[in-house]
Amino acid sequence: MSARSLHSLAPIALDMLSPAGRCNRKGFLSVAMVLLATQAGAAALMFASGAAHEGPLGGLLNAAFLWLCIAATSKRLHDIGRSAWSILWAAFALVGWTVVSGITLIFVFGTEALEPGGPGYWACLAGLMAPLLGLTLWLHFAHGTAGSNRFGDEPSELGFSMPAKRPSSVLADFKNEPASA
Repeated sequence: MSARSLHSLAPIALDMLSPAGRCNRKGFLSVAMVLLATQAGAAALMFASGAAHEGPLGGLLNAAFLWLCIAATSKRLHDIGRSAWSILWAAFALVGWTVVSGITLIFVFGTEALEPGGPGYWACLAGLMAPLLGLTLWLHFAHGTAGSNRFGDEPSELGFSMPAKRPSSVLADFKNEPASA
């Protein structure tokens, strides 16, 4: 890869770090595939080198991948016309669903039914993951807003667009609104 092609990829890579802008279904799927391949490659390198996945390097890599996933999801939500704060509300709802489901299952079937590896454990895990799978499918299949919206222009052929004015703080970037001076 030449220095010129690396130079042209730099703005795209930097835009991937920012939750501002929009990302359509094509761009979101592209990001998901790149992140999946990169994470698999990083895991293979860690395994080959003998590095612990639970160690500091694994934690740092997981934090980086988590941020990239949040940024891509924010862009996708922006394309649908929703604020990225929806991620936080969905996380609260998922934690609430997990607590209520776990307590209910323990009262109904007892703690023995939920022992790891047993059928109750797998049924509980499937029930807890069902809302997350539903939200993920909705995010992938929802149609974006045609034309410009408050989060930026309609995504280009590559599937991405950035807002005309870049926010100057992380929180403003997350909300995709200009920071107050």
